[in-house]
Amino acid sequence: MSLEVLNDYGVVVYFGIPTFSTAIFKSWFGMGDLNSAIRLAAILMLMVAVVLISEKFFRRTQRYSDTTAKVRPITPQVLSGLKGMAAFSYCFLIFSLGFLLPTLQLLYWSLITYSSTLNYQFLQLLFNSLLLSLVAVLLIVIIAVMIANFCRINEHTVIAKIYANITVIGYTVPGAVIAIGVMVFFISLDNHLAWLYHLLNLNSSGLVLTASTVMLIFAYVIRFWAMGFNSIQAGFEKVGKKFFEASRTLGASTTETFVRVDLPMLKPAIFSSCVLVFVEVLKELPLTLLLRPFNFDTLATKVFQYASDEMLAEAAVPSMIIIGISFMTIFFFHHAATRGEN
Repeated sequence: MSLEVLNDYGVVVYFGIPTFSTAIFKSWFGMGDLNSAIRLAAILMLMVAVVLISEKFFRRTQRYSDTTAKVRPITPQVLSGLKGMAAFSYCFLIFSLGFLLPTLQLLYWSLITYSSTLNYQFLQLLFNSLLLSLVAVLLIVIIAVMIANFCRINEHTVIAKIYANITVIGYTVPGAVIAIGVMVFFISLDNHLAWLYHLLNLNSSGLVLTASTVMLIFAYVIRFWAMGFNSIQAGFEKVGKKFFEASRTLGASTTETFVRVDLPMLKPAIFSSCVLVFVEVLKELPLTLLLRPFNFDTLATKVFQYASDEMLAEAAVPSMIIIGISFMTIFFFHHAATRGEN
């Protein structure tokens, strides 16, 4: 939770709260001082490191272990009377304040502003958001499946443990910090490829990859790779290695075993990974604001733009679209998971 707060940008900038994220944006865009933005990002990374080290320190003696004793399953307790009303009221209050009332307000604003916001430009925003999300999901899931399968087969090697630990780094690093690192990397890459751009006469400035969505998608992969990897790794752990070893014993190759044995059993984990990554990319703001190409907007950036201009009613339509797409995605995932269990 603390890492999510450190990563947040939209809420703090709207309410005028000075944080490291807003300072990085102001140094980079407002003052054009990339060096100061890099220094602020380094300080923010130190804070993230302190949080992670503290979490490891306080959990150093806690372990999960299986037990051979008979465990009595937890049975739900039915509340009635005053206790039941109190429990329902508490849950409904949290639900109302956190989701119901804000969504109803957005729905009302959408009904009075949809005629001025739903146009060709809005369709372009929707297309951009869906395209970025789908491409990022495809890349993340493919990479995560390959790395997770490698770690499962070589689970006792040092390199497998290193891969498994590296995957969580992207999600712990704030988006503004990742954006600066990706920007510096792509500028350096474009400088090294300047001879090729000059030969092909692509761009006089030489910033071909830096000025494209390739850099943005690359940042999405780094940021959300952990989410895709963790879901797929959990799926591999659930499946185990017995079917893999049996197939290899019968003479099948590693690739054939993965395609014909592992992959069909891994479908629920892959689907859940796709859902989680898709929703996160769809609503991602800091990375998109910092790394998007010129005159390229998504639903999330349009909501931020409307809110910054105090056009809250107009921001309701793209906000409801994000909520609706996320809700439908999660609903289909729950429906598929329920059908799979039955």
